[in-house]
Amino acid sequence: DVWLLFGLLVLMSIGLMTIYSASGQDLALIQRQVTRLVIGLMAMFLLAQIPVLFYRNIAPFVYALGIILLLAVLTVGVTGKGAQRWLDLGVFRFQPSEILKLYHQYKKGNLEVDSKNTNKYHRKELTKKVAFIINSLHS
Repeated sequence: DVWLLFGLLVLMSIGLMTIYSASGQDLALIQRQVTRLVIGLMAMFLLAQIPVLFYRNIAPFVYALGIILLLAVLTVGVTGKGAQRWLDLGVFRFQPSEILKLYHQYKKGNLEVDSKNTNKYHRKELTKKVAFIINSLHS
């Protein structure tokens, strides 16, 4: 989708300008951020090539992995900025809650698509499910 990519590039440019301004015009910081953005764009394009059915099939396993990693945070998690929510993987720290945020967004999208394509869900039922997902993201 060209317009989605265009919007993404505009937002990335605004972010780079903001970092440049806030960092006292530090070009080294901008270069590191551009490198990260390019890596992220490449990952996005690669992941977009995978059929949606694959994501649908692995969704329950991703959810289970997220729950297991959240439980691991309780036992071996690292405290950062006053909260124990990180797993130290040696090279970098990782927040397992990010996996579940992605999972919930995916499931929310599935509910929306299913309701439009099959009329299986009534508006009231869909609203309850979306409210449940939003509530679970904030807890």
